[in-house]
Amino acid sequence: MDNVLWKARVFVLWILTTLAFLALGVLIVLGSTEAIHLETGMRVVWAIFFLVPMIMAFLSLILKDSANRWTNLVVGTIFLIFNVYHLSVRLIQPQIRKPDLLLIICSMIVFSGLIVWYSWKWRIVKA
Repeated sequence: MDNVLWKARVFVLWILTTLAFLALGVLIVLGSTEAIHLETGMRVVWAIFFLVPMIMAFLSLILKDSANRWTNLVVGTIFLIFNVYHLSVRLIQPQIRKPDLLLIICSMIVFSGLIVWYSWKWRIVKA
């Protein structure tokens, strides 16, 4: 796959992940007044998971090929694991099982899975 095409695909997937995470946050806040009173630690975790995809989108465009591939593999895998865990928690607890949230979480699983897939399959061309 062409380097520019690969970088563009991964860049767009990280932006989509950011937007999906934003949508998830908005839906949680709109659906529950308790979500507004998050503890400081949870707000920091939320901020990290919101900022990392934006940072990764930028890094996907500027890192050298090998570093780019491995960074996206590692961070994409972390996000994939986190999102699968988040989905499983929502499926186990019926009081927080809401179709709109499940749809957003599933889309985040697809996005992070595609990031890992593209990173794994990408062949670095030696000059």
